[in-house]
Amino acid sequence: MSLHSWTKMGEPEFRSFVKAQDARFRSAFVKVYPQFAPPPKKRVRGADALVELHKTSWREIVAEVAEKHGITVKDIIGRNRQPDVRDARNEACYRLNVEEKYSLPRIGIWLGGRDHTTILNSVRRHKAKLGVTVFAVKNELMAESLNCANGQIGCEQP
Repeated sequence: MSLHSWTKMGEPEFRSFVKAQDARFRSAFVKVYPQFAPPPKKRVRGADALVELHKTSWREIVAEVAEKHGITVKDIIGRNRQPDVRDARNEACYRLNVEEKYSLPRIGIWLGGRDHTTILNSVRRHKAKLGVTVFAVKNELMAESLNCANGQIGCEQP
């Protein structure tokens, strides 16, 4: 392929052609034709990088939940099935999974070697306790849109 055949190429072919050339040619070409420069890489530096990388420690969350419920961390991690301990464990699982985005198997390992399905069940039970369901949100939105469609007061019509 000759050097000047790039004028007949589409952008994808051109990009692969340019990538195949040496770095000196690419940098010189991009200086002349900046529209073909590769998109800049997103770099996060300074305080933003620390915020992005920081996840609250699972131990901190479990300790907060234990303190809130008046029990020990050992109770949450242990095999105790009393309702107050179970509820605290469910809340800890929910916070670790939903708020901090830790995986279910990882949470299970941390909380006494439990299976990931046990953790999933805990998260679902705590969501139900909070009343957070997808259907509740959808039903509320549907009812609101139906009320607006029927011309009820308080609805903003487009």
